Amino acid sequence: MGADLGEFLRARRARVLPTDVGLDDGFRRRRVPGLRREEVAELAGVSVDYYMRLEQGRTPNPSVSVLDAVARALHLDHDERHHLYDLARRPAVLKEDDPKADGDIDEVMHRLLTSLADQPALVLTPAMTVAAANAAADVLFGPLAAVGGNMLRYAFTDATARARTPNWEDVAVEAVASLHVQAARYPFDEDLHDLVEELSAGSADFARLWARHDARERGTTTVNVVHPDVGVVSLTNLWLSPPASPRRTLVVYTVKPGSPSATRLDRLLGKKGRPEDGAPGRP
Repeated sequence: MGADLGEFLRARRARVLPTDVGLDDGFRRRRVPGLRREEVAELAGVSVDYYMRLEQGRTPNPSVSVLDAVARALHLDHDERHHLYDLARRPAVLKEDDPKADGDIDEVMHRLLTSLADQPALVLTPAMTVAAANAAADVLFGPLAAVGGNMLRYAFTDATARARTPNWEDVAVEAVASLHVQAARYPFDEDLHDLVEELSAGSADFARLWARHDARERGTTTVNVVHPDVGVVSLTNLWLSPPASPRRTLVVYTVKPGSPSATRLDRLLGKKGRPEDGAPGRP
């Protein structure tokens, strides 16, 4: 539990204004943004001492009812609430010396990956390291799709990443928020925690986003990719983690049918391109 829980609670507490929870701030001067500890305690129906110990990571196995009350007091959304559970209660997880933790890619997942000939797809670890990629991903993403490479390291340390991702900030915010969820869920994942330390020290942008303590499950995100041969391809990704292989996530990138991006992706993959806006496809 410890520091991660305290940092998360302090970051969420600073985000909530007194007026957001119906408190009359009057003319009192506040030394810190957001709610005071005693205000959160009052809203959650716990003692100030108990809440302080919870924020300091000194309350072992807090009850679900207490965590729910704190979540309500801090206006946590669904993903943030479950992130709080992960941080506070440390559910049973596979340790890194367990051979099941990093086993081979599920056979069914591998077949699905290779069958997606028209859609770029990757298999990622919790630390967003590429475990496998299909041919379409190789063509669209190039070095980013290389097996063993890490998407976050590329995004925050490679100078070409921003040039190839027009909505880089939006993508980065979502990636770091999901990494917070994975870090709490897999506290024994040394690769993940080593990556956080490396990027926190080597990238001011990563350190800035990590300090926000945003926490969101991996969902659908719009990613704009600039390819030198066809221009901007706008994709929506979908993250799928089968119960049999929870530490392996299949990420499928799709384009809107009939859109300019669909035409560009078709051309890139060697298919017959569709005319864009009624004009013939560029050679």
